[in-house]
Amino acid sequence: MAKKIIIVIVALLLVLGIAVGAFFVVRSNREKGQAIVYYSPGDAFVTNVYGTETLLKLNVNLAIRLVNQEKVTAVNNVIRDTILRTMRSQPQEMFETAETLQDMAVLIQTNVNALFPKESEDEEDVVLRVYFIEFVTQ
Repeated sequence: MAKKIIIVIVALLLVLGIAVGAFFVVRSNREKGQAIVYYSPGDAFVTNVYGTETLLKLNVNLAIRLVNQEKVTAVNNVIRDTILRTMRSQPQEMFETAETLQDMAVLIQTNVNALFPKESEDEEDVVLRVYFIEFVTQ
């Protein structure tokens, strides 16, 4: 009986420790502006692939820092234009493998982050990651 009580107490202390640790990690990340939201720039993009007759339909979500969601929403049309121009300027090979699609995601992330100049050296990027929600070539 005593062993069961000790096991229960240890388990409760372990759960309590994890909960407290998670609280402080989330709190410190929020203070640094690291709370992440997923932002959709709108409807899917449909365009031709550079130098071909292939059509591309792409829908993306952006993982952004929560503190800058208002900035991102305010320039949504510019973000859409940047994503569209980035897609249209890439050759067919950029849409053929998982590795090149990851390169495309990084390129979109870099180009969209360029829309939000950093105010200090220690400021982090607004767009943390690009997720492809829909990807169709025809």
